Amino acid sequence: MTGVQTCALPIFSLVTYDNQGEVKKTVELGELILNSKAKILIGISKSNQALSLIPVLADQDIIFMTPMATHDEITLGHPNFFRTTFSDSLQAKSLADFSIKQFNPKKVMICTNLDTAHSVGLSASFKSAVSSATRVSEVKYLSGALDKKALLEQLKTFKPDLIFIPDYVNTATEIVRLAYA
Repeated sequence: MTGVQTCALPIFSLVTYDNQGEVKKTVELGELILNSKAKILIGISKSNQALSLIPVLADQDIIFMTPMATHDEITLGHPNFFRTTFSDSLQAKSLADFSIKQFNPKKVMICTNLDTAHSVGLSASFKSAVSSATRVSEVKYLSGALDKKALLEQLKTFKPDLIFIPDYVNTATEIVRLAYA
């Protein structure tokens, strides 16, 4: 052996931040990360939060990977932004194709939470994948402001064969209970 070769490897450090599940805090941390000269950001699980980073990080030399955010716009036109899960449009189209083939509904009600990009994206993609022969009614609401009485009245009037609820489990459960009432 004539000598030992060494290879200099870059040193990585792991820094964690807590966005407290808030869009505003996510933007603040995005700016902090940008100023820190970090090259990779892994995290941010909700679409609203991930979307809020686009204006902050999209034109920067930073790789952003989200483990759970699914909104299509996170990666569209942003070559350094990656999702590790499927997109809203793929999920919604698959759900629509399956439910229409399996149940052949004549009337579909879509319940959309306007406060979450995830719900809005899934609803739009699902609606566009439903056949024009199927009547669609969309109920739109804000988080924490679901008017149960009005929703119950819409359910009674429209009488859907299928209800699509792209929302978090607590709200979806409330809507399902109303539908069974």
